[in-house]
Amino acid sequence: MPLNTLILGHSICHRLHNYLKAGHDHRHHLDFNLIKTSNVEWHGVGGRTIHKMMKFDLGIVKLIKPDCVVLLAGGNDVVEDTSVEEVAYKMISFCSILTNTYGVRRVVICAIMPRFPRDNFRLMKDSVRDREYKNMYFEKAQKINNIIKIEVEKSSKFIFWDHNKRFSFDTTHKNSCKDKFNSDGVHLNTKGQYHLYKSVRGAVIYACKEIKSENGN
Repeated sequence: MPLNTLILGHSICHRLHNYLKAGHDHRHHLDFNLIKTSNVEWHGVGGRTIHKMMKFDLGIVKLIKPDCVVLLAGGNDVVEDTSVEEVAYKMISFCSILTNTYGVRRVVICAIMPRFPRDNFRLMKDSVRDREYKNMYFEKAQKINNIIKIEVEKSSKFIFWDHNKRFSFDTTHKNSCKDKFNSDGVHLNTKGQYHLYKSVRGAVIYACKEIKSENGN
């Protein structure tokens, strides 16, 4: 019997869902073409932070009763006045609520992806502000990912998913993923959606395989 999977998150999740619904590529499916493996549901809301997800989205979890949750979140929590430890442990706390209160058997915590300054020409002060934001975001997001990567090892129900380096923070020309983002530097273009689709599909397969292995299947 297929397991229930919920893809949950902020605008990155919402936009991938819309991209798939629009049918831009016949090879891509809302259910990841995994009908025998998992029933896939989506819930992504732009602007979501972990705090807002705790406040507004747990009802969706209760309704769907997923065996697996793939979490595409965290980027909106990376701000100047919040420590990396606070963000990381808030994400882990949310995942613990999913497993302990709502019976989720695996939570895949996807790595927070890079964000880039806008490419459009603006006043110098705005360009400086963008560079400062990028530097802050890059430093904090990578630290948060590293903390979560260590913390998930404490629970067999958590999986850290780094997108197989598809969205690397390495900005050298050879490895940069900037060409997968729209000009706003935050959301993905068609190329980025393709890579995110492949990555999330892999996460669903991996998590469901772990659950079925646990069942002895």
